[in-house]
Amino acid sequence: MEESAEESLDYFGSDYREPPQRLPDAECRPLFNERWITAAYRTAEIGIDSEALAVLIRARLAADRNIHCHFGTSVIAARMASGEASIEFKTGEKKGRARYDHIVNSLWDGRLMIDKTAGIEPPRPWLYRVKHYLRLKQVNDGCCLPTITIVLGPFGDIVTYDNNEVFLSWYPAGLKGLSSDLSPPPWPLTLDYDTSLKVRNETLQALAKIVPAVARLSSEAIESCEIKAGVIFAWGSTDIPDPTSSLHERYSIGPHSFGRYHSVDTGKLTMAPYFGKKLADWILKRE
Repeated sequence: MEESAEESLDYFGSDYREPPQRLPDAECRPLFNERWITAAYRTAEIGIDSEALAVLIRARLAADRNIHCHFGTSVIAARMASGEASIEFKTGEKKGRARYDHIVNSLWDGRLMIDKTAGIEPPRPWLYRVKHYLRLKQVNDGCCLPTITIVLGPFGDIVTYDNNEVFLSWYPAGLKGLSSDLSPPPWPLTLDYDTSLKVRNETLQALAKIVPAVARLSSEAIESCEIKAGVIFAWGSTDIPDPTSSLHERYSIGPHSFGRYHSVDTGKLTMAPYFGKKLADWILKRE
């Protein structure tokens, strides 16, 4: 907040510096089970539909003539020599190499591996996790569900969107793998029927204990459920049940530059635009 004191506010029309406000008990009772929730706070944070955001980003990339997209291509290495930066890539069975004025590694679960090919070692222990979540498509009664994050103990999230879709996750049910390898294993993001059903039921049951409205979801809404997944990267060596785990700390992140090679430690999706602009400004100033 101190760093943003001199910057203009642009957080979807709200002031992100507004401090959390504890909800009065009369407002909490209709939303939460008092046995499990002792306090709730309203924050300036908002929920973003990452699927809708991805559609906008793809359209923007396709529309800008200054952006050249290479589809079906994988970067396999980055090299720095004599002040020059280049990448090695693979398209199908063909390999190639290209030089650039600057290279920005903004990969997510592949960033550490490419950093290593450029001679950059991770500065501390890390963990990859794969977490599955629910996306309900036909929630006509979605307005009854609050957008919340349960932040203590095994945690969960509920995000309601304007298109009657709802995101639901419960960490103990959705977590299906941890790895401290340089690259995560090829975890299946699509589960078999029995495992999907187990994730769905355990997620709904756990959240319903805390938010009773989850138990009142219609059968149509539940049957519209899709089980999806994503890989999480974070610095740390132990999982979140450990209160001292570094996974609880996401503040030591950002872009790191090594000559003409730059590696962006995003930390969380919401930080990507800020770090992207920060790095772009720095490169333009340097040039």
